[in-house]
Amino acid sequence: MAKHLPFFKFDATEYLTGKIQFCDMETQGVFTNLCARLWSENLVLKNDRFLAKKINVSQSTLERCLTDLKELEIISENDGFLSVDFLTRQIKERSKFIEKCSKAGQKSASVRNVPPTKQKAESRKKKEEKEINKENSDGENPGENPIHPEQPAAPEQPPIKSRTFAKSVPDIVAAFPRKSHYDESIRSVIATLDKLVESKFCVNYETAEVYLLDRVLEYGKAVEQWPVKERSYLPKCSTWMEAGQYRDDPETWKKGQPEEENNGGWNPDNDYRYQ
Repeated sequence: MAKHLPFFKFDATEYLTGKIQFCDMETQGVFTNLCARLWSENLVLKNDRFLAKKINVSQSTLERCLTDLKELEIISENDGFLSVDFLTRQIKERSKFIEKCSKAGQKSASVRNVPPTKQKAESRKKKEEKEINKENSDGENPGENPIHPEQPAAPEQPPIKSRTFAKSVPDIVAAFPRKSHYDESIRSVIATLDKLVESKFCVNYETAEVYLLDRVLEYGKAVEQWPVKERSYLPKCSTWMEAGQYRDDPETWKKGQPEEENNGGWNPDNDYRYQ
């Protein structure tokens, strides 16, 4: 999983109040190391004779720690493979979210008949070339420098290699709680991904897409808990992106307690998301 999502959620309160606190510090350290190794190896970790060397402990220490963790039902073993429930739940939850968002994005794209990213880039390039040719035809020779006519125009620069985005760009837009201004939202998401990579906040576009999708999903969960009156002030996706709110503390996204829903109240299909 590390290739696509290098991090997993860690609830500090749950850890400090959970059964892991019955273990000594050495066992807690082994548990943390095993969690990291499970995540990096796609939750496939075999309890073989090499495992102790991988986490840099003796075989006897590993066996003692695993015994304690299994007795407390923190770690389970099946056919020689280890598993941790909270990591397995995260994978399943994220897979469901991504599948749901992917279907919503494909449905929105098919309704709007949005062309693929490559076709949009080619269409934009042809439009820019047409505008340049039109400017050159307005009384100026195409080969002249408009500022210094006696000097030849600078040679055409090779086109910059365009970025290639995965399907997660429309997925990010589809995951945002307010479903409106689709084209504007697509542009703002792409601009945000550029900003994340150019500022070196993310090492590449793949990591940036995973990070931004995760933040949007977290924001959507927070919005679901908003009171009815607050939901009518939900910002557009482009406004949220341009303001850089994806880097805010998730605690700032919370707004009171949700009000009881009824026939006259808010429901997920109300028009506020589409205004």
